[in-house]
Amino acid sequence: MNWLHLLFYSIVTFLCPIKCSQISYEPDERVTRKPETIFEVTLKSTAKRDEILKYELYQQEGVQYYVIDYPEQKKAKVYRLIDYVYRKMGDFSDETYTFELEKCSIDFNFGFIWRKKLKIKACPPTID
Repeated sequence: MNWLHLLFYSIVTFLCPIKCSQISYEPDERVTRKPETIFEVTLKSTAKRDEILKYELYQQEGVQYYVIDYPEQKKAKVYRLIDYVYRKMGDFSDETYTFELEKCSIDFNFGFIWRKKLKIKACPPTID
């Protein structure tokens, strides 16, 4: 996996006008306009950069929503740009938040992203 793929997996963007239920990405595509929403998956090693540097950068650039995800805490902080300043909408763990975008809205269930993967037990060997 190259750095571009890693970048995409750490930052999820919603770009409208597209069908809100169908968000796709092609590895060779480049973003040509600012996204309306950025989801940033942060770790202890990147938390300060995400909480300060990127927060200020996205605010200056006019990104409508900035969501900082903390997977170790199973928590996300949602910020919305109001009058050119980010306002915290809340901390979310298993709640649903509605992102009101320019041409669509998205009801996002934060509980969905923290679900554990199901473990599938192997079937016992059969005797023929």
